[in-house]
Amino acid sequence: MIKNVASVIFSICILPISFGFAAEVDVKKAIRAEIVVGEAGVAENLLLGVHFAMDPEWHIYYKEPGDSGLPTKISFMRGGEKIESELKWPKHQTFTQNGNLTTNGYAKEVVLFTEIPKNGSNEISAEVKWLGCSHDLCVPGRASLSADLNLLKPTDLSEW
Repeated sequence: MIKNVASVIFSICILPISFGFAAEVDVKKAIRAEIVVGEAGVAENLLLGVHFAMDPEWHIYYKEPGDSGLPTKISFMRGGEKIESELKWPKHQTFTQNGNLTTNGYAKEVVLFTEIPKNGSNEISAEVKWLGCSHDLCVPGRASLSADLNLLKPTDLSEW
């Protein structure tokens, strides 16, 4: 418990101070997010996710970030109502930061997704928050995404 509190304090207080030039980086260009949809194993369900694409040297964090970092958060809405469903977290990588901090997350790309029924509104939105880090810089990122399920091409999410 104390280790987790210390990690959060470090992430919120120390990282922005030690990397004072963070405001000059456009994290939306280094880490991009978009809504994707795929077929679920159950015929009446869909997989709804956020695909993150990261520039080289950048990563985001797993639900249990490790010694430092903050978990990536996604809140999905359908037709204006919050979707109450658990995120599926693919296998994560382990990183070493600042020489001795071990963290868990994703580099290059990842899809974090949930399963939803096919029935319902086609209007989907997502509020997404992440902490994006490179070797010497951490920057909080956020995106407000929206899509119409009728206009999305199904994506093969089997690798995730």
